[in-house]
Amino acid sequence: MSAHAFVRPGQVAPDLPAPDACVRCGLPAAAHGPGAEGPFETERQVAELPAVRAVYEAFDRDPGVGKMAPHSRRLLGRALEAAGVGMGRYDDRIAEWLCQWEPHTVAVVAGWVTRARRPDPAAAQLAAIRAVFDVFDWETDDRQYALEQIEDIVRGAS
Repeated sequence: MSAHAFVRPGQVAPDLPAPDACVRCGLPAAAHGPGAEGPFETERQVAELPAVRAVYEAFDRDPGVGKMAPHSRRLLGRALEAAGVGMGRYDDRIAEWLCQWEPHTVAVVAGWVTRARRPDPAAAQLAAIRAVFDVFDWETDDRQYALEQIEDIVRGAS
């Protein structure tokens, strides 16, 4: 297999190095220790998640074609339910299709759902700072007061 060959997540590529280094800093990906929802830097991080290991363990107890899918569907279903995502028949059909993929692929999608549901504190801070600037008059307003407001926002004070 050449270095340029396509390897689908979960496939074994013995002649390629394991993708275990963070793409941002080069340290072992485990150094970042993502939660079950990510973000993930490597396939190995996802494969080591307890929920993903549980799917493989359930499959090992009762192997067979398509027998990982119900366990993966529960993994995805929990994330969708926690995020309050309503599912129609076609949504369910696509979820069933997705859950035919490897459990770590499903776990990444479940992580996206979970992270999308979680508010981003940095975005909220940025919006509050922009609101200070929106009402600030550079000609007449007290710049020190504006800076104090921004410092309060950054510190989390109301």
